[in-house]
Amino acid sequence: PDVSYLTLSASNFGNKEPKQEEKEEKEEAKLVQRNISLFNGQRIYFPSSYGDFVPLNGIAFHGSYGNTGEVGAMIITPDGREALAVTDNGYFVSLQLGTKSLDGLKMLEIEKISRRKIRDIGANPLVERCTPYGLIIDGVYEGDTKGDFYVSCTKLTSAGIDDFVLKLKDDTATEEVFTMIDRPTNETFGMTGVLRLPNEAGIYHYDKLLMTTALRLSEDIVCIILTDVRGLPGYVWRYTIKHWSTSDTVAVAQLSNRDFMALTKKSDADGSKNEIAIEYYPGAGLARCIVNSRCSDMEMVPIYLVKEIQGYDLPNVTGLAIHKDPDTGNSFIYIIGNRYNHDLGRVETQLSKYLWVPKGNTNPITGLIV
Repeated sequence: PDVSYLTLSASNFGNKEPKQEEKEEKEEAKLVQRNISLFNGQRIYFPSSYGDFVPLNGIAFHGSYGNTGEVGAMIITPDGREALAVTDNGYFVSLQLGTKSLDGLKMLEIEKISRRKIRDIGANPLVERCTPYGLIIDGVYEGDTKGDFYVSCTKLTSAGIDDFVLKLKDDTATEEVFTMIDRPTNETFGMTGVLRLPNEAGIYHYDKLLMTTALRLSEDIVCIILTDVRGLPGYVWRYTIKHWSTSDTVAVAQLSNRDFMALTKKSDADGSKNEIAIEYYPGAGLARCIVNSRCSDMEMVPIYLVKEIQGYDLPNVTGLAIHKDPDTGNSFIYIIGNRYNHDLGRVETQLSKYLWVPKGNTNPITGLIV
């Protein structure tokens, strides 16, 4: 079925006695970085029925505190000057972004990196309870790890996967808004994404907050499962979007018009010939999925595909972020992941930047209206 519900299990994990431990301040680090040329610096673009996808540039970086950890969801400040991400080792990682331009395009540049430990209710390190991976801001993120956040995290147990969604004030949890115990392990552990659907025109009855996971039904059928964390007390409503794919869905991010994108990855059995792709899901189909329980026919449009053999060393992608450019109405897409650098003998984080030009806007590469 497209829609199902599960009985909600209560949890008292958030009521642990706090440790006598001082709260750590922001930890800044020396940044080592190098530029990555996407498609050998060629100015190319990928057209689709919803817009054009334009690769810009990428950066591989490493903080002096060591491995950043596997990076999950990211959010961007309205001015595009800071990216904030959660990591599986329990930190908020903040990247101060520069303003470099090339041929009139806003390129990726990192000026500074810092991190803060994410704290559970009672100020214990959150990673002691679960692995954080999803992040969304309640409002507008103004920077410096300040604001009201929702963070989703998971814990792998002998019986399955336990899921939590916590509300945070700055870097510390204040409320546990959702708990689901013993989710099946055949669903993706740690897929990054939380979607928000405001109750505009009263169509949803209440503001929706949807935690995303992925499930592979067969070799060529994959599902994105949306779990409503604000459903009726005692129940968890879940909406299943199915489509044909041999790739694994690892992250989702939402545009300002409520459409969303999904990041997928695939590799051969020996880890070679990696490829990543971006899929586009129109918001109208998402609304129909939620309101009318019709999810199986939801439209999906591939808008980007890149393979390692095309001259770009692909990382193990884990995170996706979207930032709308207030100057042009276009959006910048950020993809992040880790890759082991054999020459330097260390794990690097790779962040790449792309431009999304929706229908009706001008593609800066061609000068034509999409």
